[in-house]
Amino acid sequence: MRKLFSLIILLVALGAGLYTQRVEISEWYRGLAAPELPEAVGYEEVNSPIPPLPEGG
Repeated sequence: MRKLFSLIILLVALGAGLYTQRVEISEWYRGLAAPELPEAVGYEEVNSPIPPLPEGG
């Protein structure tokens, strides 16, 4: 009987801890499950020289 009571207290404490940290846990999981985004701008485009401005405009 004492073990059952201890188990119930432990489960309630675990549930309360998970409930209070639910936002942090969901953000952590979202960061793990997020797909890798493709590269928007290539490295060569970033390091290329600036093109000249058009004349007469």
